[in-house]
Amino acid sequence: EYVWRKMVEMLNSIRDHQFTAVRASHSVSKTFTLGRGVVWFKTCFQPSTVITTAPSDNQVRNQLWREIHASYAGAKVPLGGKMTSLQWDVKPSREVLESLDPADREMWEKNFAIGFSTSPDSAAEHATKMQGWHNDWLLVAIDEACGILPQIWRTIMEGLIVDERCKVIAIGNPTDPECDFAK
Repeated sequence: EYVWRKMVEMLNSIRDHQFTAVRASHSVSKTFTLGRGVVWFKTCFQPSTVITTAPSDNQVRNQLWREIHASYAGAKVPLGGKMTSLQWDVKPSREVLESLDPADREMWEKNFAIGFSTSPDSAAEHATKMQGWHNDWLLVAIDEACGILPQIWRTIMEGLIVDERCKVIAIGNPTDPECDFAK
């Protein structure tokens, strides 16, 4: 795969900063890179929960998760876990989970990546679905961020980002200078 300077900057920013916003034009590898970033984060930061979202199911399923699947499948070493269309479950075996301290067990049981849309017709429902995700490490990966509604942004920023190990990366085309993504 070809990697260019801005792709590296994007991934380094996830590593080095709590908040990353990538505002760029069409067809410059934003979603491609975000898919690889999700797999990298999930693999390197354990236990972790990765929440991926976009305004529509099509964007989550056929764009972002297509890239997550390609990154997972193209890994040079087996990454493990169970990959489904919109979830990558990386929980340890039941035997390992049962041997852990209860607090550690809870975090390892939430060791997965998941994708869902935050479509405007169901914003209140999806703002609620966006709540309650916590782990030792958390990444919220937002594709086409200009289309994410204010209540979703508020839920992410006020409900999920609780310390420096909680990170947000938002990517998209800067089509609306008044949206939360632009701010």
